[in-house]
Formats: sequence, C-alpha cells, structure tokens
Amino acid sequence: MYLNASVQTRPGFSLNSLLWSGLVGIKHEIREGFEVYTDILVETGQTVTYELSADVDLSDGWSIGPGFAYSKSYAAPRSDNLIIGIAFSKGF
Repeated sequence: MYLNASVQTRPGFSLNSLLWSGLVGIKHEIREGFEVYTDILVETGQTVTYELSADVDLSDGWSIGPGFAYSKSYAAPRSDNLIIGIAFSKGF
C-alpha cells in the first residue's frame, strides 16, 4: 500500500490558489518484473480519479507501463474523463 499527498499552486500566493490532493493505492506484484498498480486520487475541486496501470521491466533498467484513468468531477460543470496511455521509464 502507498499513500501520497501533494499541494500545488495556481498563479497567486493566497490560500485560495492552492490545489490539494491525496492518493492511496496498492501495488500488486504478479511475478518478478511485472507489477499492477491500482489507486484512487482525490483532488480539491471535487474530482476523484481511479487509476489502473501495469509496470513491466525490460532490459537495462527500462520499463514500460500501460494504463488508464477514469476521472469524475463533481463540481459544476460536471464531467467524466477516460484517459488511456503508456509510459516508458529508465531506472538509475
């Protein structure tokens, strides 16, 4: 299990310009070199995002991570978003 909290600023330095978020997730180790991550991200502005991704180890410290995220905003105007993507990373 992993937890993360963050604060970002929008232009300006008042407390009203801060964006808060919190994330909780679980890493599932399927087998050596292959992990699946599921997490939920909650942000100010009443947005909730569910993410599911995989991480497959390649050679020389490289990995590839396909995944998707479904985001739902409860603030006006309400919206739903589905994001499908892929990431490459190099570990050092």
